Amino acid sequence: VVTALAGPGGARAGRVERSIRRGRVAFRDDLWAGHEDNTRLANLSSGFAKLKAYQKTAVRWLLALSEEGLGGILADEMGLGKTAETLAFLDLRDRLASGAKAASPADVPTAPLPCLAVVPASLLANWKNEVKLWCPHFRPFEYYATTEPGRASLAQEYFQSHAGRCKLILTTPTVLSNKKDRANFFRRLRFDYLIYDEAHGVKNAGTQKFQDIYRGLHVGSRLLLTGTPVQNSLRELGNLLALLLAQSTDLIEPHRRGRPGPTEELADLVERGVLRTLQVRAAPFILRRLKRDVMKDLPPKTGHTVRCALTPNQRVAYDQEFVKARAEVEQRVTTGAQRSAATKSREFVRNLFARLRRICNHPLLGQTKLVEEDYVILVDCLRLVRPDFQRATQTKALAEVRGW
Repeated sequence: VVTALAGPGGARAGRVERSIRRGRVAFRDDLWAGHEDNTRLANLSSGFAKLKAYQKTAVRWLLALSEEGLGGILADEMGLGKTAETLAFLDLRDRLASGAKAASPADVPTAPLPCLAVVPASLLANWKNEVKLWCPHFRPFEYYATTEPGRASLAQEYFQSHAGRCKLILTTPTVLSNKKDRANFFRRLRFDYLIYDEAHGVKNAGTQKFQDIYRGLHVGSRLLLTGTPVQNSLRELGNLLALLLAQSTDLIEPHRRGRPGPTEELADLVERGVLRTLQVRAAPFILRRLKRDVMKDLPPKTGHTVRCALTPNQRVAYDQEFVKARAEVEQRVTTGAQRSAATKSREFVRNLFARLRRICNHPLLGQTKLVEEDYVILVDCLRLVRPDFQRATQTKALAEVRGW
């Protein structure tokens, strides 16, 4: 990483190393500006040529990790162009690999492996637009439909017409987690790269989404995109790092031998408070820059608080929540319930504030759960339009909607 970013001859290696020692790669300057190597890469990829200096630095960082068979956590602040950086990297990496193959004609030609981009459904259109802008020759295949028959038709279309020629497949986390789609489509393919947008959605190692990506795909390398790599605790960072390095043999092998795998090992570091060790281990794999650091032409952000009065419905719901909370506290005092539980007391207050905040956002967000008859009606309606509910038993369907 230092060699890739330090400029010709490693002239600025010290600056890059200091950036990494602070816990992440925060370097933003393009130290290769004006050098013939930048010209070479720009001639290879028109997308790379259009990038800003700090974005070219991100592409070089990704290329450096890729040469080692590794991926990274691209954690630039929202709005700095993570999607553009990713697509320019994939395009340039593909062209560099093609050049290397051309230099070795004795190699047996093989069909290129596709990359898989897992993005929220709301961002599919944006990703397709970005592909048209940065690498239109990719012609992405969108594996997404709201029904299982629709996705089965897409799978058939892909294997009949696009296999071996498609560079990028777009899908969503929900589709990727579907067992039938995994069996009929994803597990039948090998992917060169897995790109997971909004990766903070898989920060919990105990979820099925995490396990689906960690073990369930044939992937060369992984790239995680998130503007918030740590939301609540450093354990989340440890989980993302374990997910990132899941394909690394030296990390997976201990797990196979019955010793702690990467997820458990990194989680243990957090539990033991060895935060610096985790930070040092993760630093080369995380690139994060902030708008204030790379967009010097932006004026300082100013905040203006506008206070809004509660609507009549909000006021009623807000006051009712307070009455319920006061009654619960009085009951605890009357029954002599111990306040041992400082944890329970804190949890009570946190939950109260969360409910009040929802009411302030909209009174309907503070309404209580539906009654049982409402859930039954909802399940009946869902059976008319959802094949998965048509197959499920009444008990399982009710359990599902109660959790919504």
